Amino acid sequence: MKRFVALGIVGVLMFATTGCGGPDSLFKEYIANVNALADSIEKKESKEKIQAVADRMKATQDKIDKLKLSDSEKESLKKKYEKDLEAAMKRLLSAILKVGMEGGGDNLPKLDNLMKK
Repeated sequence: MKRFVALGIVGVLMFATTGCGGPDSLFKEYIANVNALADSIEKKESKEKIQAVADRMKATQDKIDKLKLSDSEKESLKKKYEKDLEAAMKRLLSAILKVGMEGGGDNLPKLDNLMKK
């Protein structure tokens, strides 16, 4: 029960803080979605739940792309959130590898094209 209350509060906070849709809030949302995806994979949730989180991550990435930021703005944001994004990506990769090594990779949805270079 505590987990559901905590997730509800986090969800409300995420939607409240990302309402303006600025680059900073979208990058934070993207990092939160990467962590949520890693969390879903680590918990070995159903394929549908994992896919829903992956879809949210992709939607946030699309919002960032629609901002049409200049190269200097993109670099500035990447540097600002580099440590957080790197930690989230490492966690996601670790979760995928762990599930794959345990033979549970068949439960993972197709996760390609989630991250652009």
